[in-house]
Amino acid sequence: MQRSIKLTEEQLDRLKFIEGSGLLVRPGNYYNIHFVNGDTYSKIYKMFTAYTDISSIPKDAKGFILPKNNLKKDDIKEICKRYDLKITTDISKADFFIGNDHVSAYCSMYDYTVDSRALMCQAYINLFDYEHCGPKIKNEFINFMSSLAGITPDLLNEQTSIAYTKEINTRYEDWTMYATEGKSNYITDEGIYILYNMLSRKVPVVSVDSLFKGIDKVTIDKDIYDTLVMMFKGTDDDKAVAINMLYNCNIDASLYYIWKLINDLSYVIVYYKHRNTKAHKTFMESIMKLQHLDNIEAIALFKEKNCLTKEIYEDLSSKILNRVNSYGIIEETKRNNVLNISIDIIPYEIFMEITKPEEVDV
Repeated sequence: MQRSIKLTEEQLDRLKFIEGSGLLVRPGNYYNIHFVNGDTYSKIYKMFTAYTDISSIPKDAKGFILPKNNLKKDDIKEICKRYDLKITTDISKADFFIGNDHVSAYCSMYDYTVDSRALMCQAYINLFDYEHCGPKIKNEFINFMSSLAGITPDLLNEQTSIAYTKEINTRYEDWTMYATEGKSNYITDEGIYILYNMLSRKVPVVSVDSLFKGIDKVTIDKDIYDTLVMMFKGTDDDKAVAINMLYNCNIDASLYYIWKLINDLSYVIVYYKHRNTKAHKTFMESIMKLQHLDNIEAIALFKEKNCLTKEIYEDLSSKILNRVNSYGIIEETKRNNVLNISIDIIPYEIFMEITKPEEVDV
């Protein structure tokens, strides 16, 4: 029986918590999985997400990027260069792993597919056990799965049981009565191989987020703002670079220009095509309040965040004054010829000294 492609029988046997191994079949492909109980599953997930501080990784160390990172590999490579770190595609040569919080996936009994990129999964799957069927039913099953997923009959014949999900339509097959459905916790073959290296060689895991937190972040100024506007109006590649600059900028110091970008290019940024990634959701959560700020609220917020420069203040306050003159009390006074009222902007220096802005969370 093929138990693992990545590990030898001896290596796999050292992992005493594995309760069984087999094949998970999907239309067009298949892969090895290893079953564990619920408690073990939780412990393994904690190991994958027990991140080591990036400062403890020595220079010239090689990192392997775990699946399902939100950022492109080229972007991660570029950041690693700033730490004098390298990237390898060989798990056995990795000095550290670059992990993320998406190593685990869940597939309910109503789902039809499982996430093949996740290293571990909790899923409702069907299990066909050869032990409880005769040769005729077994051959029917093997022929069906072989044609569906491109598996050789010999490989299928070596197994004791085969797992598959609801995306395989088997309602009319005679052998379905021998399959049982239930919740299973399993680790993929790559996941087990990575875990084996973590345990046997004590390879640490570093969060991809910590790579970016450890570097100096760019503050968006007028020149960078103008460049970002141009890029957001450019090609998909231009937009990808621009959005990553936003993800990794110093948000508090860049609030004014982020606010302008959100106002000027709201649809492009908010509904970016990769908006379902963790990176985008995290960024949008951090600047959520900016989408609804008017000029008065914006001045208060920028002052609170210590990024209200004289230039920004004069720009926003002049817009407030223009609006008041056009739609507010000044216009009403002129229409009725009742009062003589004059409104002017408080000088920046005085505003910064005497005004305590209303707190705005962002």
